[in-house]
Amino acid sequence: KLQFLYLIAPEAAHDTSLSYPTHHPTERMAGRWPGESVRRLTDYDWSLIPAEVQEKERFRKVGSVACQPRPTKCKVRFARIDDKRHPANGQFGAFAATTLHPGDLIVDYIGVIKPQENAEADSSCYALSFAPGLVCDAADAGNEARFVNDAHGVPPAAGGGGDGPSPNAVFKRYWADVGGGRCERRVGYFCCRRKVRKGEEVLTSYGKGFGFG
Repeated sequence: KLQFLYLIAPEAAHDTSLSYPTHHPTERMAGRWPGESVRRLTDYDWSLIPAEVQEKERFRKVGSVACQPRPTKCKVRFARIDDKRHPANGQFGAFAATTLHPGDLIVDYIGVIKPQENAEADSSCYALSFAPGLVCDAADAGNEARFVNDAHGVPPAAGGGGDGPSPNAVFKRYWADVGGGRCERRVGYFCCRRKVRKGEEVLTSYGKGFGFG
């Protein structure tokens, strides 16, 4: 079961490039990324995990699990929220860069892969269960998915849809074909329930206890 070890506080980033570079997974984007305290990652950072654990938990042989193509583009943009009814007013949100359909992979949730006990000790607010004994922690390093807001309290005109808040994205684990006869474990936001229009805010649910402070 996918779960956050702690609740994510709403934060934001400026508009970022939609393409994932293929070079080193760390990239600083001066003027477009929220400060030097958070590294922008374009892929998972496995540096804290021993090679033997990576081989066991990170990869599977093609044919042993259901695989899908690895994503090449992020499908969200960022913009400042200017709506006093919105619980994240004045902060930033993630908005669909193209029309999204149910089942579409929107963006991978990228961060540092670390032992679960490390994230618990750090009281990380961005640690998502990833594999047995491992979490993906985007507290100090991550990508665009790190800034998706919770749907709680979002008015319909701001992206909630219908008569109230409506999450339009869910977390799912999946396996991506990375070549060489191997698939890699990943987790991302997938479009759920209904079509999401270009420019609509991408929203999820972090659980009943979530709230904006």
